Amino acid sequence: MKKQKILNGNWDNLIILDACRYDIFEKVYDKYFEADLEKRDSRAGSTQEWLVKNFNELLIDTTYFSANPYINSRGIPLNKTYREDFPAWKPTENFGQIVDVWEKVDNRFNTTMPNMVIESVIKTPSLKRKIIHFIQPHLPFIHPDLKGEYQWKSKDNLKKSNSEHQRSNRIKKIAKNIASCVFFDLYKNNICFYLFL
Repeated sequence: MKKQKILNGNWDNLIILDACRYDIFEKVYDKYFEADLEKRDSRAGSTQEWLVKNFNELLIDTTYFSANPYINSRGIPLNKTYREDFPAWKPTENFGQIVDVWEKVDNRFNTTMPNMVIESVIKTPSLKRKIIHFIQPHLPFIHPDLKGEYQWKSKDNLKKSNSEHQRSNRIKKIAKNIASCVFFDLYKNNICFYLFL
């Protein structure tokens, strides 16, 4: 399997689906996207490690739309937001522009919803390349209940919510959100997906 080399990739729009399993995304992506899908070996298993191992130079032409507070425009290094023994990697030293979408929290679910990220991408003037980081399908799990509304699933209900069928439904929901939005139609010619395992 090829190694994922983010900086060497030919992309203008990198979409990150945090904690998204490849095997499940593979089963649903062709319902929403017309593109080839190739599996890559990640350089890390967590957001923090992934940032340090993939971004070590200023991407002056790149806007990072972040639903994850580890990537913030405040210049707070990872050794302050994550662990003290972690490298002092600063997001502001690696991206030309950072949009703190993570500040927009839907209090019903205690998370930044996919539509909030999409709205920011559409409304915010950005640089040439975009990294669009959705927190879903990561915890807290959100999914339609019987009335078609979202509900938050606590860790107590994690096993019930974590079946392959329900993981697939969460991934379908975010894929549908991405594929149906205006920005995807505008930028679909040069998009790369990155799935955290």
